[in-house]
Amino acid sequence: MLSDEQIEIIVEALIPLFNYLEQEVILDTAERIRNTMAYTRTAELKAVSMRALGYSPARIRKECMKLLNADEKYRKAVAKNTLEHKREVRRLLNEIWREAEKESGEVLRDAADTSYLNDLSIWKAAGVELTDDSFLPQLVQAFEKQTWGEFKNLSRTTAFKSVNGYEPVESVYKRELDKAMIKVCSGTFSKEEVIRDTIHNLAASGLRTVKFESGYSMNLDTAVRNAVRTGVHQMQAKMMDENIRQTGVEYVYVPKHWGARNKGTGHTNHEAWQGKVYAVVSGDHTGEAQRIGYHTIDDLYEATGYSVDGSRENDPLGLHGYNCRHTHRPWFAGISELSNFPEDPEPAPVTINGKTYDYYAVTQKMRSMERGIRALKKEREALHAMDLDTKDIDYKIRRRTEAYKDFCKAAKVKEKTERLRYECSKDNLRRSKAWREMENAEQSIEKSIDSGIMKDNKGKLKMKLQFFAEEDIYRQESGSLKRAIRKYEKRVREHEDYLREPKKHCADWDEKSIEEQDGLRRHWNKEIRNFKRAIKDREDELKKRGDYDDD
Repeated sequence: MLSDEQIEIIVEALIPLFNYLEQEVILDTAERIRNTMAYTRTAELKAVSMRALGYSPARIRKECMKLLNADEKYRKAVAKNTLEHKREVRRLLNEIWREAEKESGEVLRDAADTSYLNDLSIWKAAGVELTDDSFLPQLVQAFEKQTWGEFKNLSRTTAFKSVNGYEPVESVYKRELDKAMIKVCSGTFSKEEVIRDTIHNLAASGLRTVKFESGYSMNLDTAVRNAVRTGVHQMQAKMMDENIRQTGVEYVYVPKHWGARNKGTGHTNHEAWQGKVYAVVSGDHTGEAQRIGYHTIDDLYEATGYSVDGSRENDPLGLHGYNCRHTHRPWFAGISELSNFPEDPEPAPVTINGKTYDYYAVTQKMRSMERGIRALKKEREALHAMDLDTKDIDYKIRRRTEAYKDFCKAAKVKEKTERLRYECSKDNLRRSKAWREMENAEQSIEKSIDSGIMKDNKGKLKMKLQFFAEEDIYRQESGSLKRAIRKYEKRVREHEDYLREPKKHCADWDEKSIEEQDGLRRHWNKEIRNFKRAIKDREDELKKRGDYDDD
């Protein structure tokens, strides 16, 4: 299984795509309002004159809006822009969700391949070899379909939040235009201030997915993160279940993580059941319980609401439910020890500026500060695109970022700098920093597996893995060989790109000496040869089996 850190990197990979959607809607709205304000000059002059004569703001707005709405050119411009805005938003939504469907499939397939390779090392260390991975393609396909279904649900209810409730995304131009015109007709706002206000309000809200029946909403990027995170976790769980079924393992261990849900009782209180060994088959577990110092070993489903064999319906509020970060791992009777699962104690509560935070409260405060910084960066990007000054917002971003870092330091937790990032990308999603970080994380795992050595975070030797040695290729399932080929082909393409554009991958390329540059080129060429040799070895083995697909 993948670690929390690895999953969070994977989860971020699609976010630039949805940031692009949000940014395009904000810009389309702001530009159309600015264009429409070309028809407001007469109303603006009337507002100024009425204000000079001492009329009340309410009277000024009423008279000026009446004058404005009587202008046929203005009415036609509004009608034209309203229709065009709706068409443009529909086009953007369809385009982005299609792209999300395609790219989320790639994300899930890569996550499955990497996770399965990771799992093999766990079983191998216990002297158990997994021999059948034929279930994997169908499983991944099922979770691609599930995640895409989640995305479709999110796409049906997108809106921006306002003081009067929610503005459906296709109607946001007309709603924001009405508010802008009221400000213009008050005689106290300039056109630039109106545009700035529009951008600020939309960026502060963010594009949201809304459950209109309950009024609950969530930022779209957060909802996408949760959907992908849930899909990856549940897919990994099903992979583990199949491996447990194949090998007849009777027990699992559910590791702890900091900040687990601690509200409610039973399955919903994750803090209560984490960090324990559970039985996944019925029988007498007295011997294993005594060996590890337990009074009894409870049934996994009864404690957490998760059924490994699928004989009972899983509780969506329990283990592997929506946005649950817990995992379950094999516990080998007579072999595994609790000391094999070291866990750092959760940080103690801290008091910052007179307020006490437990670890969960610290993480919630961090998420809130991160959202605020991303909203400001989103606003800055839109102001840049509209050729408006950004000095004030640049200052706000610096101050908010400093406050975030100070809070993390005071709380003694690591900053989540990737959550402060704001990237917009559609055509070049795979060149975004978020996507590259996902690929780098996968490569890191593959390299450690290819070398046959997995190390813990302290650099100490953890386990020796010979399963992937070249001489053992003949033992591997065809599915494993084909996945390895895909991975190596990707590595070849990446290294060929290093050779074509070294400056893109090596920030200090120009500072390196000619000898250093030549050395890197030789290294990259050598890696390409190694990857191609590994591909050929696996293709030859597949050809021997009559299972080689030339496509």
